[in-house]
Amino acid sequence: MVQVFAVAKGLAERNVAELTLVKVEAEKKRQRHTKEGLHAILTYEWTPEWLRRGIRLALVSLQRREDIATREKAAVDLEKNTIRVSPGKTQNYDYPVHLEIVMSEALRAVVKESLASPVVCPYLIHYSPKARKREQLDVKRHRNAVTED
Repeated sequence: MVQVFAVAKGLAERNVAELTLVKVEAEKKRQRHTKEGLHAILTYEWTPEWLRRGIRLALVSLQRREDIATREKAAVDLEKNTIRVSPGKTQNYDYPVHLEIVMSEALRAVVKESLASPVVCPYLIHYSPKARKREQLDVKRHRNAVTED
């Protein structure tokens, strides 16, 4: 703005800001995981246990990662063998979608594994971070919760 004013008043010959290169961000290149890639993630011991559980839960429940990360333990009823699901993308609908899914053997196994975790958290997928920074805690729903991204 100052440069444009300086050019208009005759104080500068040209607007130097116009010579600045505009940053062009590369378009994100996304691709689906291969079966081999998922197998590697799920079998390597360096993969955190919470991430393995999250991936397995996503694969057997066919839910989005945002819905997996926000799934509460209270949504599980082991006696009735059901899990309540409210997909986040339907929350702004006039009539949001609420599902009660009968758990398969694989889904029930992952859910029971998550419920058995010693980490205190109201969400199925959780972990105990090594360090807690204020800016990280401010964006989380719970100190041990996993964020949607």
